[in-house]
Amino acid sequence: MPHKILVLLKPGEEQPALERASEFARLNESLEVVALRIINKFDESKRKMLEESANSKAEDFRRRYPSLAEMGHKVIFNTDVAGAFIGEAHSGDYAFAVIGANSRNTVRDLFVSPLDNRIMQQVELPLIVVKRGNASSKVENSLLLAIDFSGENHSNEVDEYLYQAARLFSDDFGGEIYVANCIPPTHGAIRSRELEIPNPTYQIPRRADLNEDLLREYAQRHAIPEDHTFVVEGRIDEAIPRLCNQLNVRMVCMGHAGSRGFLESSASELVLEQITGDLFTVNVHLAKKIVDEYRAKHKDHD
Repeated sequence: MPHKILVLLKPGEEQPALERASEFARLNESLEVVALRIINKFDESKRKMLEESANSKAEDFRRRYPSLAEMGHKVIFNTDVAGAFIGEAHSGDYAFAVIGANSRNTVRDLFVSPLDNRIMQQVELPLIVVKRGNASSKVENSLLLAIDFSGENHSNEVDEYLYQAARLFSDDFGGEIYVANCIPPTHGAIRSRELEIPNPTYQIPRRADLNEDLLREYAQRHAIPEDHTFVVEGRIDEAIPRLCNQLNVRMVCMGHAGSRGFLESSASELVLEQITGDLFTVNVHLAKKIVDEYRAKHKDHD
């Protein structure tokens, strides 16, 4: 398990990200936790008072969570919370970051990306987004890898990275690993020009069958039992959360492609809205770094 993580503190008492970090630190004493408080509403004349108040609150958190008694703490004054957090994440030699999910305003969010979504899209670190820091997501529960073999940005290197991350969490904190591939519903038709034409005599391989073969190969490569693999058909924001409930999943690990445009969300954003556990995600910027580093490493070995 990496030794240094960055946690974004929220204003107020409820701190789901910090609570999750305290569970990690309780089970792995070598873990270094740095809590970051970003104050975005301030008067220059009151900066010192606000910083002292933030430091006092950090002391309260250290007392509340015994595993975080040695927690580091930073205070940044910046009107751009997401930008300040991303800047610290990129400059602080952190292994991954933890944030709490923010509540959605369905009208406003059509035009302004919520804080957690912007961080998900831009931070070049593995990111854990915590829905709620309670027992339903406790670290001993299982993990679900959601792999999209036919996605536009699919990468075998990222699949491997996600598995290794899940394996580290499983080894350090317990919990079985499951793997799922979600595909859209099929309609038993072939496409001709612009029309969907039912064709009972022409049978093409079902996408589910093809993806089952890919999933079986992936599972065998990582010694994942076959009964821990699932190909599910349906909307990803319905099928994956339903599977999470059945398997008592504490964390979903999946890629984050970023929003595809106006009124559209990425698959990971949709899943995050519906699950009760945590989301571990890798966005396209980090994915590119993973692929580039993998290829450079293997080029040196050739």
